[in-house]
Amino acid sequence: MISDSLFVAGTVDHCRKTVALQNEPMFLYLFEHFNPSIMGFLAPMMPLQDSTHACEIFYLFKKGVFADPELTETERRVMATYTTACTNFAKCGNPNGTNGSSTDLPTRWDPITRENPSFNYVISSGEPKMSTQLFEGRTDAFIDIRKRYK
Repeated sequence: MISDSLFVAGTVDHCRKTVALQNEPMFLYLFEHFNPSIMGFLAPMMPLQDSTHACEIFYLFKKGVFADPELTETERRVMATYTTACTNFAKCGNPNGTNGSSTDLPTRWDPITRENPSFNYVISSGEPKMSTQLFEGRTDAFIDIRKRYK
């Protein structure tokens, strides 16, 4: 809940404001895949065994902060999806690649919209998917609370 209120709510609020002002596409993702071995010696001490801040860095650079686990087939697939999306975005401003109608990813990554600034690409152990809510709508609740009590 702390990350929801401090980080995620601010990100979604920024997305809302930015998409209202610009016409360029804006992309949002949620990295849900979690392999406890990436956390190394910290894994047993984690109260929640779930993806946390910076877990995705391993899948971009194949270098962990606390450990460098062996790559399973799932790890390779997640790494391929994430690095493809990041590389495409760096090269052409679109995680899908240069062709507007197709995608280099397993599932097309659509940008957020004014109507849904929480529209996000979910990278998980399974197939990636698009989701209309970020963290089951908890983020919207924190944004509303912040607005009421500013």
